[in-house]
Amino acid sequence: MYVVAVALHPDGKVLVGGGFTNIHGFARNGIARLNSDGTVDGTFNVADGVIGSVRSIVAQPDGKALVLSSSGGAPPRLVRLNSNGTPDSGFAPAEDLVAGGIDAFALQPDGKVVVVVHSSGFVNNTYRLNDDGSRDESFYAAATVRGGSVKCLAVAADGKLVLAGSFAEVN
Repeated sequence: MYVVAVALHPDGKVLVGGGFTNIHGFARNGIARLNSDGTVDGTFNVADGVIGSVRSIVAQPDGKALVLSSSGGAPPRLVRLNSNGTPDSGFAPAEDLVAGGIDAFALQPDGKVVVVVHSSGFVNNTYRLNDDGSRDESFYAAATVRGGSVKCLAVAADGKLVLAGSFAEVN
């Protein structure tokens, strides 16, 4: 069992994610929500097969959560969960956009999601998703990363993107 991601909900509950199948005696596959006292929140349960090994979590202000996970050698995928752990059917990133897998993501203050997508070889491109997961065609990021991979993405207070990882070149 290991935990690699933690996110704090506005209500004080904590999401933990990683590679585990149970936590504190409760069956949980890769993700669990803990109450502020550390006990497992029984109202949040993700069905088997929805999430694999969790790489990153972001808690949204509306109680939903964005989760980057991978499973069985498949490319990492981004899933949005409702506050009870069920998948949000209103969020579906376009397959052609994320076919190579998402390396990192960040939530903007306006609710849009910026993703770094593994395109081909050691090239990563940056895109922004609308609330439903479709590509925001009005967004252009000149952040093409070559020679490695992006492990972390953040949106700075001024709206600029900060990339971190193991790579040789940006643009």
